[in-house]
Amino acid sequence: MKVKLSEIKHNSYNTRKDYGDLSGLKASINRLGLTQPFLVRKSEEGGYELAFGSRRYIALKEMGRKKIDVEVRDIKQDDMAMLALCENIHRKDLNAVEQARAYEKGLRATRLAIPEFADSIGVGKVTITDYLSILKLPQTVLNKSEKYGKTDLIYLGKLNQLDSSLRIMLENVLENRSLNTKFLREIGHSCESIFSSNLQYKTKKELCREVIYHDYSSLAPENYRDIKSFADAILGRAITKYQGGRDKTAKARAKTKGQIPRVASRRIRRIDDIVHFDKELDEVSFDLRKASNSVKKAIKNNYYSQASGRSQRKFKTSVNNLVSGIEEILKDEEFRT
Repeated sequence: MKVKLSEIKHNSYNTRKDYGDLSGLKASINRLGLTQPFLVRKSEEGGYELAFGSRRYIALKEMGRKKIDVEVRDIKQDDMAMLALCENIHRKDLNAVEQARAYEKGLRATRLAIPEFADSIGVGKVTITDYLSILKLPQTVLNKSEKYGKTDLIYLGKLNQLDSSLRIMLENVLENRSLNTKFLREIGHSCESIFSSNLQYKTKKELCREVIYHDYSSLAPENYRDIKSFADAILGRAITKYQGGRDKTAKARAKTKGQIPRVASRRIRRIDDIVHFDKELDEVSFDLRKASNSVKKAIKNNYYSQASGRSQRKFKTSVNNLVSGIEEILKDEEFRT
């Protein structure tokens, strides 16, 4: 059925204020028309209430349309909230604060617990919890939310829940430089790990400060996990110092069933201090392949037999050292398999 556009009101649960550029949508409507009617319900105040399709509704209004096709259904209040939410969360251009408010309104309207609510809309419960943390940020941060990306706001919110001073630290960092999304995630997870330890509150804040303010400019994007390794290393060192020695640390680990991060055997002060074992071994493999090619060349050209006795002895010593080292590695590997 057709009704006047002026008789239709927005879904009261729609938190969207900025509908973005509608020019493409208008062109599509002019070219193809509307493929399906609008879903509405009767309003207690008269007229109709739109369940979803706000962008199409605004586009038609701006195009000067007077009437539209609608399908009238008896939709419950909770379902109206859910329909508005499901429309909004799949919009790529929905900002983080709008998305967080949509989740909050949906939870209030449906009165569901977060796990049940997450299942009903096909979103992870951790995602919803993360977005809700944004709404707990100070209004001063929310007022300038357009300066930050979704991930920035989520981790500002998560750090704010740990300690407001950590959120301020991260704000200061984001004011001066941009952080890779994976870097930001690892920084957040690292601070959560530090705060779950049994260290003194002041020490936790100092360690988090070190993680947040550390210069990661020399770290390759694919090595983002090094941030967590770095955080675990300085946390392990602090735990060792706090407990007064490795023996007490080992006992504490046994009691807590491995909750305390492994203490690094190497002294790590910077992110560059972390050793990449795969990379190191690959470099050794490359050197061995290079040496193998050189040996083949020596055999082909009969270098050994024509060399002096001194050079032959030096060659034998080098080969024996190399072979014994390789045998030790392969023997250890054979033992482990």
